[in-house]
Amino acid sequence: MGFAIVIALIFLMVLIIGHEFGHFVAAKLLGATVEEFGLGFPPRLASKRIGETEYSVNAIPFGGFVRIHGENGTEEELGRGTNDKTGKHSFRDFSATRKIITLAAGIFMNLLIGWLAISAVFMIGIPSGVVISEVAPNSPAAAAGLAPGDQITSFGTPEAFTSYIAVNTGKEIRLKISRDGNEQDITATPRISPPVGEGRLGVAVAESGIPKENFLKALSDGAKLTVNSAASIFLAIAGIIKGALVGQFGGLSNITGPVGLFSTVGAAAKMGVVYLFELLGLISVSLAVVNALPFPALDGGRIFVVLGEKLFRRPLSRRLEAAVNTVGLIFLLFLMLLITIRDISHI
Repeated sequence: MGFAIVIALIFLMVLIIGHEFGHFVAAKLLGATVEEFGLGFPPRLASKRIGETEYSVNAIPFGGFVRIHGENGTEEELGRGTNDKTGKHSFRDFSATRKIITLAAGIFMNLLIGWLAISAVFMIGIPSGVVISEVAPNSPAAAAGLAPGDQITSFGTPEAFTSYIAVNTGKEIRLKISRDGNEQDITATPRISPPVGEGRLGVAVAESGIPKENFLKALSDGAKLTVNSAASIFLAIAGIIKGALVGQFGGLSNITGPVGLFSTVGAAAKMGVVYLFELLGLISVSLAVVNALPFPALDGGRIFVVLGEKLFRRPLSRRLEAAVNTVGLIFLLFLMLLITIRDISHI
């Protein structure tokens, strides 16, 4: 468990620093003064000033931020252009295009990290194998404890597996499976006369694995899978939101918090480094999609405000925007707390 925690913390640092680094670089290149680059949320534990920017490490580890001058201040505090008293350049004076580029840079960085991690999976490759996709109720497989997602490590192809079952009909067989990174031995007896459509053991199997690819093809296939994953995650989130609006909250059970992440990372680590890259890529893409949602305190919500100001040619009150973002942040933290409590209860 300790190793899983270390890997999970490394994941969080890569994802957070990468996301905030996107905002940081965009703001710097476009001319704003970056006042603070923070890992975690306050209270502050340590900090160091380099140039105009304070780099800080904070007590609450599940997040991070970049504080850009003029990004969150009131109208009276922002001024225009270069502030005569401080010499700082304000985010508030950016054009709508520059604001959107700065806000979207974090989303872009998470997509970039996801793409590179997923591409690494294609470059490394995953050995071929047989994975169980379905288990029929009341079948020998169900009685033996087999479940969808189990990998049968004894065979390299589905054809070899089905041939073995056919030869050993009515005999007790022993299968080696991998589940969540743990190896197990399972015994079962294939049926002589199975129900129509179920098969002798009562499982449906598919071939798993990814062939090793060269650098350019891996980047190409990684990009395609990143786009497809982002679309699938967006549709899943849309389904959860739609269900919540009509009082159906079952989709929330599929969301994992920090505690659940430790468990998932631990299982992936046991399976090998390629599975860690795969998990890192999917988490990073998920963060990009979530941050793109037009919800207060998220990058997508702030981009939505900028577009609204551009459309109506009227700036939103900074105090009102700050209040809305604060409420949104509190809601997100409360949701994370509930998910964490649920994850702990499932340990």
